[in-house]
Amino acid sequence: MSQRGGPMPRQEIARSLARLARGAGLPPLTPHMLRHTAATLAILHGGPDGQGAPVEQVQEMLGHSVITTTMRYVHAAGRVERSAVHGLAAALRRREGSA
Repeated sequence: MSQRGGPMPRQEIARSLARLARGAGLPPLTPHMLRHTAATLAILHGGPDGQGAPVEQVQEMLGHSVITTTMRYVHAAGRVERSAVHGLAAALRRREGSA
């Protein structure tokens, strides 16, 4: 919300996000990057059982009129799962659980 209580303009959201990322020592972030991350995480872990949410549910969340647009996020999720960083994070979680 804006200081006046209404919705924030897109440009203000983008500036605030960039400022927060800079303050946290992160590379520049955009609202679209957060949208993409939210969709990918929903596909990977967003279901009630911790498994992936149905693609139709993610489609609705994103407001896509065509399922093929949402399918891009399914393919991105597959790349994330196959990434070295994702594998390392999973190994560290397993190690912490056995300690």
